[in-house]
Amino acid sequence: MSAKDLEAKTNVISSAVSATGVSLDSDAAELADLGYKQEFKRDYNLLSTYSFALSISGLMGTISITYLYPLWSGGPAAAVWCWFVGSIGCLCIAWSVAEITSCFPTSGGMYYVIAHVVPKKHVPIVSWIDGWLYLTGALTGACSTDFGAATLLLQTVSMYQDYAYVPTRGHITAVAILVIITHGIINSLPGSVLSSITKYYCIVNIGSTIALIVTLLVKCPKYNTRGFTFGEVINSTGWSSEGWGFLFGFLNVSWVMTCYDATSRMSEETKNASLQTPIAIASALTTTAVLGWVLVVVITLCMGTDVAGYLASSSGQPIVDIFLHAMGKQAATAYLALCFLILWFCGAVATCYTSRSLWSFARDKGIPGSEFWHHLTAKTKAPTRCVWLIVTINSLLTLINLGSTVAMNAIFSACAICF
Repeated sequence: MSAKDLEAKTNVISSAVSATGVSLDSDAAELADLGYKQEFKRDYNLLSTYSFALSISGLMGTISITYLYPLWSGGPAAAVWCWFVGSIGCLCIAWSVAEITSCFPTSGGMYYVIAHVVPKKHVPIVSWIDGWLYLTGALTGACSTDFGAATLLLQTVSMYQDYAYVPTRGHITAVAILVIITHGIINSLPGSVLSSITKYYCIVNIGSTIALIVTLLVKCPKYNTRGFTFGEVINSTGWSSEGWGFLFGFLNVSWVMTCYDATSRMSEETKNASLQTPIAIASALTTTAVLGWVLVVVITLCMGTDVAGYLASSSGQPIVDIFLHAMGKQAATAYLALCFLILWFCGAVATCYTSRSLWSFARDKGIPGSEFWHHLTAKTKAPTRCVWLIVTINSLLTLINLGSTVAMNAIFSACAICF
């Protein structure tokens, strides 16, 4: 949308409000000043918005399924220091995005902001590129979260049965698609339902992470040395340069602490959005950075020294064997099941903000068939068409796993790169 179109749209909305004599509340009035009318219900308060922002990172759930990358790229040192250094960079971006969101609280997020901060002649192409990169990242992010959740669940079952059961590609693909469908169902409900559920998620997420840290420290049979935990570099990438291999370790933190403006996509459903949304983004990402680093250090401290064995495990998820080593079968099964639950919530909110992103992009005519996709179901006020388009696309992406696990794993990288 060009600056001229935006100004014209704002004038039309303002004129309509004046003609009908309707008095807008402060949120709707601010949205009208930005060129849009209020269409969603504002069901999110500060707690539910903070929980929503925290659920995007997923903390112990997403750390669990991405711990493979630093372990593979540089061993213990990469796991610890890539998170520490990477989280500082991520926080700089997150706090900046929070400040920008306070000025432009719309579900369009950064592609809308571009209309105000980029030279006018470049606005259409840059907004279009940003919007499509974001949608690609959001889709692959939701897909990879659900695929990771399905993989973790079935590998947990396998571990509990002493590896008598070995999940096939077909099993993992089918479970992932079932998870995707459940997210489509919950996101087809009224926004008040998801906000009510999300409201308490931060307590579960933070409490579970702290409980996991304590359990690992208490039950671990033997801690690794300080030198091994913080200084041992084991390059398993095949690169001759340890430095280049080490850099792949940043995939862990860049995947977990990503999609900084996802919560801004919920701005049109948040009360006092210009204040509460940026507070939620900044505080949730800070929580993730600090608590996540503590968790990564503790996992590395308690995992033992058989890095090669973890990487060669048939499960493809080193965290399963690490938990088994550190806590025993019963505790490992319980915490891995909890990781799956947290990943399920992460995937649910990913589908939620992706649907709002798609709906908003359609509102500004950025995708084919915009008139059809810019639609809210009258009874639920949910963008149901967008939700089930996402379910369809992600189910098709998941089918890639039947042909190539390497191609499927590339979805994880595509998420971080696009965001």
